[in-house]
Amino acid sequence: MKKLAVALALGASLALLPVSASFLSPPEAAAAKPAAAKPAKGGGSTNPGLFILDLVVLRPAAIIVLGGAVITYPIVALVSPFFLDDSDKFSRDWVGDPYTYAIERPLGKWKDLE
Repeated sequence: MKKLAVALALGASLALLPVSASFLSPPEAAAAKPAAAKPAKGGGSTNPGLFILDLVVLRPAAIIVLGGAVITYPIVALVSPFFLDDSDKFSRDWVGDPYTYAIERPLGKWKDLE
């Protein structure tokens, strides 16, 4: 069991090495970057560490949150008319937003979701 834990920790550290290297390296000068090299709006990245982080940590956590929202939705939907005016906004916020984040979101993109 210890060997498995060490192997997983080593694999995670190697997978996230590009992420940690980008945090530890000094920022590049703005004049040295060409204008076309700026990342596209939307938070997408080509860094494989971010894709693995999204796939291993963020996506499963978002699916767990979505499962909790689906399980608790009928109970909260019965009580919500007493406290909320807009039931469509409630449905969108309670289940729709977690679904969009967990299922419809492209892999590696978690910023600027519309």
